[in-house]
Amino acid sequence: MLNRTTSHFWKFYETLPEDIQALATKNYELFKSNPAHPSLQFKKLTGKRMVWAVRVGDHYRALAREREDSIFVWFWIGTNEEYNQLIKRL
Repeated sequence: MLNRTTSHFWKFYETLPEDIQALATKNYELFKSNPAHPSLQFKKLTGKRMVWAVRVGDHYRALAREREDSIFVWFWIGTNEEYNQLIKRL
């Protein structure tokens, strides 16, 4: 599974608390080795064309779009509250 990030993703990432940045990095390493790990809760969002979510700790999520060539492009990371608002608009 190939992964890419957008410049917007990094802007969101930089606004996160340092401990959450570290957790996101740790979880990304876990994701690369085992995307199906239960703690990540990696899933396709119901009714959202090609959008996937992954858990970053108890209170944060990250979002990616799956391209037709099966590359995941991570475009957003933030709190669960922001996530809930964002997915309503997708």
